[in-house]
Amino acid sequence: MSGTDLEILEIGHHYRLPAYRIGDAGDLQATGHSVDLTLIKGSLNTADSVAMKDGIAVETLLKLLIVDLEYKSTRVDSEEGPRMLFHLRCALDGMRARAHRRREQRVLGTYQK
Repeated sequence: MSGTDLEILEIGHHYRLPAYRIGDAGDLQATGHSVDLTLIKGSLNTADSVAMKDGIAVETLLKLLIVDLEYKSTRVDSEEGPRMLFHLRCALDGMRARAHRRREQRVLGTYQK
């Protein structure tokens, strides 16, 4: 198992991720269990025809990945860690900038451009 498998139950909203444990050889071993992840979805604009569905924000997921990788980087130093953190932080900054721009354009929370 590579740890990258996921099942798309509803694109843009509902995903099922397999759970893993660390095997004796340091590899990932599937536990046979899974974790469902739901992302927020919907539009304030009724013309978009996208139903509102509760879930976590992608920004929150990025923050979680940053916090987790920061912690793991304190435990195991690597050349790749800072680069991965840089790109995750860039993605989060980009999402924040996009939200700010869309708020100013009064289209935040919609699928309008």
